[in-house]
Amino acid sequence: MSRTLPRRRQTAPRRGGPLLSVALRALALAAPPIAILAHANTVYAQTPPVTSQVSASEVEVGEAFTVELRVTITNASDRLTEPELRAPAGFSMSGPAISQQTYMQLGGGGASSQLIVGVTWTLVASNTGNFNIPAPGITWNRQKLHGTPATVKVVPQGTHPPKQQGGFLFPGGFPGGVPPGFGPNWPFGSSQPDEDVDQPGEDPALALPRAPNDDIFLHAITDKKTAVVGEQVTVSVYRYSRPGAVSEVRDSSAMPMQDFLRYSLIKDAGVQTTQVARAGGRQFRVRLLEKYALFPLRTGKLATGSVVETYTAANGRRVLKRASEDLAIQVTEPPLANRPVGFRQGDVGNFQISALVQPRRVEEGGSLAVTIKVSGTGNFPTSLKVPEKTGLEWLDPEKKENIEPRAGEITGFRTFGYVVRLTRRGTVDLGTVELPYWNPRNRRYEVAKTALGAVEVTPSAQPAPGPTAAPSPTAPDDPWRDLPPPRATLSPYTAAPEASMWLPGYQFGAAVVAPPFLAIAGIAGVEGLRRARSRMANRKTSHRTLAVSALDEARAKKGAGDERGAAAAVEKAIVLAIEAATGLKARGVLKESLARELVEKGVPDKVAVRASESLAACDKARFDPLAAAEVKLDDAEALVTDLLRVKSP
Repeated sequence: MSRTLPRRRQTAPRRGGPLLSVALRALALAAPPIAILAHANTVYAQTPPVTSQVSASEVEVGEAFTVELRVTITNASDRLTEPELRAPAGFSMSGPAISQQTYMQLGGGGASSQLIVGVTWTLVASNTGNFNIPAPGITWNRQKLHGTPATVKVVPQGTHPPKQQGGFLFPGGFPGGVPPGFGPNWPFGSSQPDEDVDQPGEDPALALPRAPNDDIFLHAITDKKTAVVGEQVTVSVYRYSRPGAVSEVRDSSAMPMQDFLRYSLIKDAGVQTTQVARAGGRQFRVRLLEKYALFPLRTGKLATGSVVETYTAANGRRVLKRASEDLAIQVTEPPLANRPVGFRQGDVGNFQISALVQPRRVEEGGSLAVTIKVSGTGNFPTSLKVPEKTGLEWLDPEKKENIEPRAGEITGFRTFGYVVRLTRRGTVDLGTVELPYWNPRNRRYEVAKTALGAVEVTPSAQPAPGPTAAPSPTAPDDPWRDLPPPRATLSPYTAAPEASMWLPGYQFGAAVVAPPFLAIAGIAGVEGLRRARSRMANRKTSHRTLAVSALDEARAKKGAGDERGAAAAVEKAIVLAIEAATGLKARGVLKESLARELVEKGVPDKVAVRASESLAACDKARFDPLAAAEVKLDDAEALVTDLLRVKSP
């Protein structure tokens, strides 16, 4: 007997079943990224957190403390500019110092990063009392952010017990205390006295037969005592310190080096690796503070000056002042024997020269570009002697350079871009550019040269003006036409009748004499009026007036918070003051040669150096918004005043 199986109930498929399932699964997979994007947009839209703090709530008069502002951003495109802190009256302030820290976080949603920007100001109070420190601020994406204000109590000196400093070069010390291995006297040494414990690894090249001081001193050395004008002299400055001798550097001043052109040969000066050397039979920790490449600017016995530093003793109660040696360099001219024609004093080194001429075919009266590149090592020339030929007109060159230290030497290139106008048709040979120089390594004169080649000068497309037709000559006048006809018969002489005067006596004389005097008086009046107007116009457009107006513009922009605009106005004022005082156009002079050329124009050495450094700071402010805040209006006004007092010879 066959068994009948029950039929399975057939149901109609749900409408859209497969499509709905796929859609739900896609939505489930897309949910986490959508949530992450939404969270990222929310974070970007939020204002970044800002915190601020002071390093101490109670300080002594003359004791430095810091105010720190921290901003945490999560978007790399965010911009932080214009840090600001207004110190109370009676406080001196330095800074701000900028630091950055980046943190990476890994999670289930991927990696994220945070950038913490720290801005630190150092303040010193000169009076006792309770003072309110305003909230520091900074601009984030054109929005001003502020920290929190604080109160600092300033007490008389000597109120607090002596304490060791914590954390050299870190404003306010190390966060969370001094890390292991960094004593309170870092970077001078460990806090543990080790007078009798010698360390291995002494550098015999830094050993000295005697030590000027038992605790800390400065030592300067030079690689040569004699040189020629423009020859590189390398000067190094070292700090020798005993462990536990001092706690901090309070002040430091560099070598003046007024008669030298200088370049720094190391980066991050003053934070080089500490070495160990022996001086006077005792071990010292030695650190390279600075290493300069100096180029003498004149002959004679030139002094570099001394590096001077002031320290706080380890007990916190004494102030130590130390100075390095004042090095003397005997500078002479290169020998006269075999000196090539065209050699210029100071062109010393090892140079190569090349040229690029574009185009090679021009019309008569047209111009071409000649770029001459001087590369090599040494004291690069500031000008070149170009060929002078009939039909060539050389305009003043545009200078560009890329000069930097490399392997202890100043190397790179400097280019001179000329515009040359050609006024003679045909094939014109531009000639050869020569650079005679003294090679200190080979102890001889050498000449670097490059041929500029020939160019084709075609006739101008404009037609030459045709000759002007000469006026037709006229028949000369008959000199006898006004004479009476000849007399045919003799007759008695009859005198011609006298012409009657229409003005008698003195009236006629006055009428004759008065017009010239009236004309002279009128001309003198017109000329005087013209000169008065010219003087007034010149006074309004003089460089002195424009320099003062530029300072007013800088004050206005400074008050409006436009630091970069204020720096640009300060630069304009200094350039105008230099031109008013000396006639020198500062924008056309290389920055490393500006101070020297100002001194040659009669500007005092210190004023020339200040002008060069101020223009360099203003130039840096155009690309670094934070550097614009360091341009001080008071210093600029004092510099412009000193420049306008200069009487150029």
